[in-house]
Amino acid sequence: MNPVITLTNVSRRHSDGRVCPDNVSLTLYEGELTMITGGNGAGKSTLMKIIGLDDKYTSGSMSVLGHNVSQLNISQLQILRNDYFEYIPQKMFGLVKGSALANIRHLLEDEMPGYQAKQLALNVLEQVQTSQGFDIHKDVSKLSGGEKGRVAIAVALARNENRPICLVDEIFADVDKNSYIPLLGLFRELANRGTA
Repeated sequence: MNPVITLTNVSRRHSDGRVCPDNVSLTLYEGELTMITGGNGAGKSTLMKIIGLDDKYTSGSMSVLGHNVSQLNISQLQILRNDYFEYIPQKMFGLVKGSALANIRHLLEDEMPGYQAKQLALNVLEQVQTSQGFDIHKDVSKLSGGEKGRVAIAVALARNENRPICLVDEIFADVDKNSYIPLLGLFRELANRGTA
């Protein structure tokens, strides 16, 4: 397996003087499913933002797909983030007003014709339906936390056809325990396709 992201002694000093995360070294490989665990305030979300190029580290080094992150300018970082990452943030998961179906179609329509975007959106939404199904035409603001999480998983499945890295922040926090295992299986499928 090839490494896609390598962190070496990465730390982030915050404005209040706290260092979190502190001295983290890890390598993420293509086709590997990795889970980061830790208590509240341990720095998991900050670490995810650093890995996803949405936050800066203050010491250490990081490379993404062989690129030394500290040597890239803002434009190069933006291209790397847009072309190679799918990042699903915590809680609203980056979803916008509109139905689950509309959210996914909107994200895909820049990358493929409208009819293909709709079909792919329908396919991935079907994959995230569990025994507690939800209405894909309902506005996402009216969905439960677990249902929003499932829509976010559908987004990741749809967009990771060509993106080698998928980061999700606490995607299972509100998902009921009966849905957890089948949904985790979808991320295993992504990893089997080569996504980190």
